Amino acid sequence: MTISWTGFAKGNMIAAVKMTVIGLILGSVLTPFYLQLLLGAQVAIPLLKVFQQIAGVVFLPMLAGYATQQLLVKKYGQARYQKDIKPVFPPISTIGVLSIVFVAMALKSQAILAHPALLLKYALPLVLLYGANFGLSTLAGKWFFKRAEGIALVYGSAMRNLSIALAIAMTVFGEQGSEIALIIAVAYIIQVQAGAWYVKFTDRIFGQAPPDVAADLMRRGVFLLNQEKTIAEAITLIEEEHIHSLVVTNREEAPVGILNTRNLFDHLVNTSNDITRSIAEVALKPMLVFDEGDSLEMISQAMRDNQVYKVLIRDRNHLPVGVITETDFFKKVLN
Repeated sequence: MTISWTGFAKGNMIAAVKMTVIGLILGSVLTPFYLQLLLGAQVAIPLLKVFQQIAGVVFLPMLAGYATQQLLVKKYGQARYQKDIKPVFPPISTIGVLSIVFVAMALKSQAILAHPALLLKYALPLVLLYGANFGLSTLAGKWFFKRAEGIALVYGSAMRNLSIALAIAMTVFGEQGSEIALIIAVAYIIQVQAGAWYVKFTDRIFGQAPPDVAADLMRRGVFLLNQEKTIAEAITLIEEEHIHSLVVTNREEAPVGILNTRNLFDHLVNTSNDITRSIAEVALKPMLVFDEGDSLEMISQAMRDNQVYKVLIRDRNHLPVGVITETDFFKKVLN
């Protein structure tokens, strides 16, 4: 959630990813000790069971997700994974969260129907908690960070690791775990609403976002091939990665043009399917190169004026990091 909401509010996505990963790992490791310190005198804390439960709820899915990603990339290629497969997973994750909320509510449905005020009893302290979290992190973000980093700080601090809380509730509190699960379900609802409303007021709090730049739209990852490689090697890479084009570089690794399937087809027809020749002999499409901080307006105008469908994006070290295509602009307009 932290990463998604940071993106919606046009915050620093890289910082959000780092905060999410580091926070999840440290939270998982340190939470049992926090419990022992804060509740050890009143509640018996089975540290080993807590660690086991957190491992099953947090680390096992993390490892399974990484393994799944690697298998899909190996089978379908990085390009197809990024374009067609990766977008499928966020909706599945959302369904999982909603299922948790539904099950938690169902387990306590009789109590809720008999005492509707029970939800208010649970919601009020949660509203105060999230209000304090958003308020304090907002002040810190405005005082000590720039707009993008401040937004990442807010969402990285205010959005809770509820999966860890669920694991602890199922382990430590025994029969009361279902009631704790209901509180966590209510927290999910409040957390999503708070995140959505904060996006709505982000510009009033941190000021208007700067114009969209290349880093906001580009697809990360570039397939490069030196022009001294053979056409056979280019065809193999295109086939294995399920892509339609790649960036060709010279001996200094500087981009010199785009090689796409149309270029290859025309060249093979003219050379009687000679795939032993080097890519340098193929007529390449022109390659426009922009920096991550260049405006999308400037990039789109350059693409139109030069009649190119794809441009290369480089980072501050002038290394290729991604591409932008006409299709990316279409998707931006539709969204």
